[in-house]
Amino acid sequence: MNELKRVARWLLPGIALVNPVGAVEIRGYSAGRHDRFSGWPAAPVWNETAWYDSRQFSGVAWSLPAPSNRRQMAMISPRHLVCASHVRPGIGTVVRFLALNGTVLERTVTAFDFVPNGVGGNSDIVVVTLSEALPEALGVKAFPYLNLGSEAAYVGTSLLVFGWDTKVGRGVISGFSTLNAPPQIASTRVCEYNYVYLFGGQDDAKLVGGDSGNPSFAMSGGRPVLVGVHSAVFDFGFSQRNYDAFIPHYVEGMNDLLDEDGYAMIPAYPVVVDLVGSHEVTPGLLRVGEGGELSFTLENMDVAMASNVRLSFSFTAGKVPDGMSAPGWVLEAPTADTRVLRRAGLAGEASSVVTAEWAEMPEGPIVVTAVHQSDGSPMMEDEITIEPAPSYADWSKDLAEGETGDDGDGDGVVNLLEYALGGDPLVASRFSVTGCLLNPGLVSEGGRWVMRFPVREDAEIRGLSYLVEFSEDLALGSWGGVGPAGLVTVDGPLEPVVEGWLLREISFDDGELRRFCRLRVEMNEGSVLPGP
Repeated sequence: MNELKRVARWLLPGIALVNPVGAVEIRGYSAGRHDRFSGWPAAPVWNETAWYDSRQFSGVAWSLPAPSNRRQMAMISPRHLVCASHVRPGIGTVVRFLALNGTVLERTVTAFDFVPNGVGGNSDIVVVTLSEALPEALGVKAFPYLNLGSEAAYVGTSLLVFGWDTKVGRGVISGFSTLNAPPQIASTRVCEYNYVYLFGGQDDAKLVGGDSGNPSFAMSGGRPVLVGVHSAVFDFGFSQRNYDAFIPHYVEGMNDLLDEDGYAMIPAYPVVVDLVGSHEVTPGLLRVGEGGELSFTLENMDVAMASNVRLSFSFTAGKVPDGMSAPGWVLEAPTADTRVLRRAGLAGEASSVVTAEWAEMPEGPIVVTAVHQSDGSPMMEDEITIEPAPSYADWSKDLAEGETGDDGDGDGVVNLLEYALGGDPLVASRFSVTGCLLNPGLVSEGGRWVMRFPVREDAEIRGLSYLVEFSEDLALGSWGGVGPAGLVTVDGPLEPVVEGWLLREISFDDGELRRFCRLRVEMNEGSVLPGP
């Protein structure tokens, strides 16, 4: 600890100089081998001859080139960077990224938050918030952090050491300590890597003034993973020890800062979890023109936390919900027909419900593609097809007098009968669109009485009932559904055929008793049960 305090007295200020004299020193340095770009900063182009794959580091930003503002910072979420606290960028600082296609992307620092050190102060790590998230589609991705079982497991890990002016060298973790260098650095856990002056390997890195806050990475599974950000150095005379604030030690505190924006630190080795999606609609039978909801439940079937949970919905064009209820999620609408949600985590054996809400259900089909994933679960897709049933509310929505008993066109046929028999509620007519009478009567044919009228083919789902009742004397209370002898009911096609309609024929024997017959239409949309 005494050794690390000595660093603060005479080496730490050199790292944070306002006008540094150089960038990271690399053994055997050459621009073609060690620089991330050629043409930087005016017209950066990916350096294809570097000793590392420069394109894997599109998520490393650089601040605009000014005398004291050329450091690199690593993305830890689509909208956040990490840096050393003692050289944190000011609000309004502009940073740039180079996308894989060569496009330069620019963002502005809007906030920064200190990561607690666990002993009542702040560590030498700060989380930087940008004005807007970076587009992953262009290959600009946040970096996972290296999560191993213990500090000892990191010893011997080879590092890609980033420095001032987009240079990259190499280091190897040799140990750990706690750096306490007031007033700039307080009790920060650091990993160490050495630079021997007289001998060493090609690409060995020696941090110098201006390098503070730049990141160090390891390679895991063929991809870079974040390990630390440069904090301080100490000169032993024959070698220099470099200190990086150790990111894995502070993940919990960093997650607390990212949570509000729906992000979490990405582990290189996530715990495998099983996320299962299910859905239901409310009410059970949705109807066109009436309110309805689609609820999607995402359940974590394992005991471990699922981190960086993502859920997206794409809807049939023009049929998106009027709103979405998503407690605990950050909701965005990247396009007119998609909704994207994220949350930092979903606890083990917990579930979360996202509800899409329509004030008036559109006509179907409504195809909803729901996709979910997390750091520890694969991408899963559910395709949901919603077929709202037709409704009287939709049929009558444009009528000035739209109640079932209204007769806005004055033809003596109320709206319910117009709806059930195919009439036009805006035209005074006794005929339906099928050409049939809206007031059907009895005719005698071959010794039988016959009544014909049109019925909707989907009458059942509409909640419509066509009831034929009989009476012998028209007395009050004499009407009933028990028909005379030989009663037969047959549904057949109309001639000519009219889509969606059938012709119902009621016939019975021409007996000695006088019979009266009438058609009564009832509608009870709430009585219809949803299908399986």
